[in-house]
Amino acid sequence: MEDALHSCQDETKWSELLEQQTALFHKTVAANKVLSARVDELEREVGVWKLGLKNSDDGKSALQKEAEKLNRIISSFKDDNTLVLGLVDGDGCIFAQEHLALGHLGGKQAASQLTKGITEYLASQPTDSAGRATIYIHIFLNKTGLVETLRDNNQCTPEQFEAFLSGFNQASPLFNITDVGSGKEAADSKIKQMLRVFAPFPQIPYIFFGGAHDNGYTSTLNEIQNTGLLDKIVVLQSYRTIATEIRALNIPSIEIPSVFMRDKLTTQDRKYFATRSPRSPKTLPAPSLPSFSRSESPVTRRNIDPSLPLSKQKPVPCNYFYLTRCKTGPTCRFAHDYILTRDQVVELRRLAKTQPCGHRNRNQKCKVVECIFGHFCPQGPGCEAHVAGRCHFIGKDMHDPQGQLLSADSPRSGISSVIYETNGINTST
Repeated sequence: MEDALHSCQDETKWSELLEQQTALFHKTVAANKVLSARVDELEREVGVWKLGLKNSDDGKSALQKEAEKLNRIISSFKDDNTLVLGLVDGDGCIFAQEHLALGHLGGKQAASQLTKGITEYLASQPTDSAGRATIYIHIFLNKTGLVETLRDNNQCTPEQFEAFLSGFNQASPLFNITDVGSGKEAADSKIKQMLRVFAPFPQIPYIFFGGAHDNGYTSTLNEIQNTGLLDKIVVLQSYRTIATEIRALNIPSIEIPSVFMRDKLTTQDRKYFATRSPRSPKTLPAPSLPSFSRSESPVTRRNIDPSLPLSKQKPVPCNYFYLTRCKTGPTCRFAHDYILTRDQVVELRRLAKTQPCGHRNRNQKCKVVECIFGHFCPQGPGCEAHVAGRCHFIGKDMHDPQGQLLSADSPRSGISSVIYETNGINTST
């Protein structure tokens, strides 16, 4: 009886164990199916990633080959066709008297020394291709005005200067001196445009700029700086000092001994835009100014404080005196005795244009031919002060674009009473 009982219990245990094993088997089979499906899914994803990686590697390889091709092209430009450009304002970078007086021979000597100085500078630079570069020098000047100045300062005769030009131009096929005529900005405009055009060329590693005496080039140099190309510019220094705004750009400079004059020439009783016969300054008609405007002006002149803008000088330069004529005379509370550079006169004219013309502000017709004040707001139709009712330009159409086009606010050359430096020459008018 007991054996039968034990046998029944054993069967029950085995039955339970069998059921448990069966359940575990079914559960394992189900889990394996899920895992197998997941494995298949992951294998498909891996296949997709492998294909994407392959395509990426192929694209990267193609881009690398294209980059290498472009680098080879650029390198061929730099290495095989390297050009070093020299752009010189010849009215400010004036060749030394020792060269000018020798005429044709002096021109060749000046070209030789200029080449030597530039070559030595290039040899000191880390750029290997610069040492194999072709040097191209282009000098722009007003020949008539410069000859007159050189003659009046006993630097050379017109015949010697003509021979000097010939010698310089013949020294190298790539050396040129060009007479741009007597236009006020003739040389400047050509040099500025050539700077803009040639600075981006990859085969031009350096541009030697001979115009650092003139702040008028600052805007062009700022444009080049904004494009990241200012490191190509090297100042070819002539005078002992560089113009304030250009000096602030921290451009590398080179001084080549004995090539250019170190000090500015001074000429008295000369009117910048006047034409006169040789050596006859006293025959010029006297300017129609009040008697105190020139003959009674102080002999001692003073320079502008370079640390202050024109509008902050003490006293401020007189707009009327320097841009047209001052009727107040010695009692004028503004200064008449500053020596202004050409750029400072231009800046004074620009500042005057920021003040509204009284006639136009009262909606009257301005009858002043050379009105120095603004006929329209410099801010134009977008003037925020005008919208807020705070702009000083309150006349009709003074913020209208059509009014701007019809107004006569462009700078003019009618400077009748001014002492200033032009093209590096202290000039008293």
